[in-house]
Amino acid sequence: MALQSRHQLFPQVYGFVQRFVKEFVDYNGVDPRELGLQRYTTRIKELLSKVIYPDDDAGEPPLVPVINRYRPMGSTGLVDFVTTRPTVPSARSHINSVVLHSNWEGDAATVMDAPEAEPIVSHFARNDHLGLTIPYEHLEVTHKYEPDFLVRLTNGVTVLTEIKGHEHTPEQNNAKHQAARRWVSAVNNMKDEVFGQWEFLVCRDVEMLLPELGKLVGKTAPPYRLKKNGQLDLNGG
Repeated sequence: MALQSRHQLFPQVYGFVQRFVKEFVDYNGVDPRELGLQRYTTRIKELLSKVIYPDDDAGEPPLVPVINRYRPMGSTGLVDFVTTRPTVPSARSHINSVVLHSNWEGDAATVMDAPEAEPIVSHFARNDHLGLTIPYEHLEVTHKYEPDFLVRLTNGVTVLTEIKGHEHTPEQNNAKHQAARRWVSAVNNMKDEVFGQWEFLVCRDVEMLLPELGKLVGKTAPPYRLKKNGQLDLNGG
């Protein structure tokens, strides 16, 4: 068999790369051949590989998760640990306290425990010592991403929820979030009644957490405003 170049073997991928370079790369007067340097080819490969999904219409097999045969499912019933970090009590959770790595987690827990959240949030758990990690690559290094919360909505959907403030590493955060979206897509492709339906949500404003979760249930909820004393009031009252 005659040898073929990669662009001949993978014409779809070659087309994606051409389109990406044409639409998103600004050379700033630099010789275009600089794009062939490893640092740039690695970055482009990572960006594109995270957003390429199988073509269902063409009959390509969908993404599916690789299940850990020794521990196929986790459980909040197994969470039991000692911490020196501050905590806040939790009512609408199987775990009695939420461990705080920042103030954002405590604010989010307060919102989801509020009476106004009852039509939207069934229960939730801080993803701490649950073992739910999502592998992802950034600059050719493999990392593990742990979303902040697992939120079970009243319609049965489970939401991987990330609470974000100011982003110091937006490129790496984007890699995490793309990996989480692929993870959710893979789990949903199983169509398994045990694992159910999943979604992924990045909340950049805690005041909008309930409205954003409400959209996934088909319910409208007003935003909250955080007071200086750490309490939350509906409609800023």
